[in-house]
This record gives sequence, C-alpha cells and structure tokens, in this order.
Amino acid sequence: MPLAPVRQAWESSPQGPLLTVLTPAEVAVSAMHHRLERRLAHLAGRIAAKSAVLHHLRARGYPLEPQELGLTQWMAGPEQGRPVAQLPAGVPPCELSITHSQGLAVAAVTERGRLGVDLERVNPRPAAFLDEAFTRAEQDWLLRCELLQGRTLEERWNLGWCLKEALVKCSGQGLRASLQQTPFSGWTEQGAAEAPLPGLTEGAGALAQLITLHTPGAGSLTGLLALGQGYAFAALHESRERLESTA
Repeated sequence: MPLAPVRQAWESSPQGPLLTVLTPAEVAVSAMHHRLERRLAHLAGRIAAKSAVLHHLRARGYPLEPQELGLTQWMAGPEQGRPVAQLPAGVPPCELSITHSQGLAVAAVTERGRLGVDLERVNPRPAAFLDEAFTRAEQDWLLRCELLQGRTLEERWNLGWCLKEALVKCSGQGLRASLQQTPFSGWTEQGAAEAPLPGLTEGAGALAQLITLHTPGAGSLTGLLALGQGYAFAALHESRERLESTA
C-alpha cells in the first residue's frame, strides 16, 4: 500500500475517504503518532492489513465489508504493537503482521500459525549495525549464500535485517526482543514466488524467493525473501499454511 494515496485522502479530509475502509476508532488510534509521516504510515499499514484480511476471508466464503472488520493491537507486554483482527462471530480467526518503510506499507495474513513480516528501504548500514543485528555466522551466511550472489552489500544487510525482524515477530518473544537472541543458521531455497508482490518485485532484476529458514530455537520456518524497487522484504511463518500479502 503506497503512502501517497493515503496522504491525498488525509489532506482532502481526515474524516472522509479513509472512513470508507477504516473505522473512526482506527483513524483515531493513529493520533498516538505525533509526526504526520508516522501517522500516515500507520494508516497505510492498517489499510493494507484490512485488504489482506478481507481478501483472505472472501476466498474462504466470508464476504465481509471493511467496516465489519476491526483492527486493534496489543497495548502492553512483550507483544506490544502486534496487530489483532477483530472479526464477527462465526468467522474463523486469522493471524496478521504489518510493516512499513519510507512510502510503502505491507501486510500479510494467514489462517493459523505465528507470522512476521518486515520491510526496509535499502540504505547503507554502518559497521556497528552489523554486530548489533547479526551473529558472525549470520554475517558469513549473508556474504556467501548463492541466492544473493551479485547483490550489493546494502541489499544483503538490509534483507538480513528484514529477516531478523520478521523472525523476532514470528518467535513470540515480542517486538523488542534482541536480534542476537533470535539467530538463524541459514535457509534452503524452495523456488521462486508464483506471483510478483505489487510495488516490490514487478520490475527487472527483482528477487522473490520462497525459503525454509533454519533456526537453532524455533526449528524451520517457511518464508519469503524479496528485493526490488529499492526495498528489502521478508516474511516468515511458523506453519506450512499459505500466507497472503498486500503491498
């Protein structure tokens, strides 16, 4: 979900077009972000999440309208900030995850199993960042893995960062867990993703690869790695159920 149309809707009327998708309460919650850019990113993430959940449910025979679906989040504890879908009685629950970075928001949803996604703009990272984010073994893996041959160091480090952030979200340790406490030992490629991710992998030279991520603590997780349009993206899922994303 690009931020540009959300900005246009907000500038035309904060209580106008956005309320065709979001509830008044969902718009009001965005006020916890005092900077306009952060508030717009929050709103874009919620719109992307609603789109993903509605698509997921309609494919399973539950044709809900946006106002029938509520989005809230954990407000305290280790899971603070984790989004929660509030669904009508009789509609099966689902798990979702939201991320946004510099002009784009992405959400993913699955029927069961924990889920984590992260999106980052590809930017240079200082040397100190590497030791904060990755173990030495992880740095070596990102440098030598065949999938990333020909990619820049910035692409490798930012994709690795996305992978670690998604792993933290998926692990259940909370969004503030140390990245060093959630290591991975590599991944096995499972083939290219069947369809491009809108706004991410539609251009030439983009990467969209399905993987199985191997970790010492959580075992193996299914996932998706993507590079394109100047962004890095990772999604991880603890189950083998198919996950769906909306950008």
